Amino acid sequence: MPAVVPRSARPDARPEISPDALLVPLAPHEAYAADIERLDGRAPLGAADDAWLMLAHTLERAAALPRADRAAVCAAGARTVAVLLSPPTPSECGDDRQRSTVAAVVDGLSAIAVRLSAASTRNGPAGDRLAGAGEPESARAAAGALQAVVGQQEQAGAFLLAFSTLAAMRRALTPVLDARSRGLLLAQQGRVARQLGALAMAARFYRAAARAGHRAGAPDVVARALLGGGVLANMRGNYPKARTLFRRALRAASHAGSAVLRRSGHQGLLLAAFAANDADTALAHGWAAIRGLPEDAAEERAEMLLNLGEVGRQTGDHRAALGACLSAIELTDLPRLRLPALGTAARAAASLGEHRLLEFIARDVERTVARSGQQFENARTLVELAEAFDGYRNDAALCYAARAQSLAASGTFYEVATRAAHIIDGYVDADAGREHARDTAARSPRAQAVLRTLAAMPAAERYERLAAC
Repeated sequence: MPAVVPRSARPDARPEISPDALLVPLAPHEAYAADIERLDGRAPLGAADDAWLMLAHTLERAAALPRADRAAVCAAGARTVAVLLSPPTPSECGDDRQRSTVAAVVDGLSAIAVRLSAASTRNGPAGDRLAGAGEPESARAAAGALQAVVGQQEQAGAFLLAFSTLAAMRRALTPVLDARSRGLLLAQQGRVARQLGALAMAARFYRAAARAGHRAGAPDVVARALLGGGVLANMRGNYPKARTLFRRALRAASHAGSAVLRRSGHQGLLLAAFAANDADTALAHGWAAIRGLPEDAAEERAEMLLNLGEVGRQTGDHRAALGACLSAIELTDLPRLRLPALGTAARAAASLGEHRLLEFIARDVERTVARSGQQFENARTLVELAEAFDGYRNDAALCYAARAQSLAASGTFYEVATRAAHIIDGYVDADAGREHARDTAARSPRAQAVLRTLAAMPAAERYERLAAC
């Protein structure tokens, strides 16, 4: 009999409500308050909160007005954001990049006000087309400046504010957005919906983004949409579909000449190759993604390292896995990257018998989960922590598995739910302790070199010393 009865099996259980049914654009202050509640009361969410809220409020107000009145609202919003950008205090001076991103909103809203004013002097759809046809790069750059601030909201975990800001932006700026800009907005809104666990809604946004990219003849937009669809397929455990979408995304990224999107395509194909039990190909794609990264791309490097670490762990090279994931943790404080790195590091540490390190990683997981607000990442990391503890401290394993199962049930994360159920039901895998014995073929020289490089990374030693304190 299971030690923990799944919620859905209890006679008094209420039906779970899908995140797709709950996710709707909110007023800026309501979205912000809801984000704070999701993040266990942590506030403020970012150093530029006032500017974020002013941008969201400006766009929401403009979207509710007739088109002829929107230009004045955007111009007023630009002036207010400029006032909010007071000279930085000495403690804020180090965050120049974040400040410059917010400062670009002033020029972006001002440029949009000019474009909206031009659009309002013409009547009907023809006027909209004229407004969108002249100087499209100006409107695209302005919209991109606003989207960059929404990206800051995402990094801080303010997903409901980000979702609501993007929804208002799409409505308010309809007269000046071309198909390419609309596609980029739709792809970003799909990413936000995915991070909130609303997978069906995210899929709709990604499909709409792909259609807009095709209409605009913009392969980079199509690549972003296909990458998002591939991530969704991975989350649902549909690996053949994920591989197909990532391959298409890599072709589109190559056609667009985008090195960033090509690296993302290689990362996706790393995951797809490993799901097909082809570790050598997975390692090759991972190394292709990490090669040539600029020095300041810490977060991108962290994501690639954690993926390589997972390949190393599942092929039985736990030292390589630990070195890669602990190096990733050193590079970023973003929950969406720290959580999968911590989950893989926990399982590698358990396989190596590093129990003190595992306990330390578990405390790091608890801190990160509390501020994450990302349902899928939280569920997956908790089930990986359960798998790490399973076999030598079963009470902890059952606790983590039950928490993961609860999150997975409301988010329709089938693979996570299945893994949690295996622990709760006392299921024993015939391959337990042999970490994917299916993949015992000798590694190619190139794959061996990648694994040796990962195992030699110095972060593992530093992290282990910290755990021993």
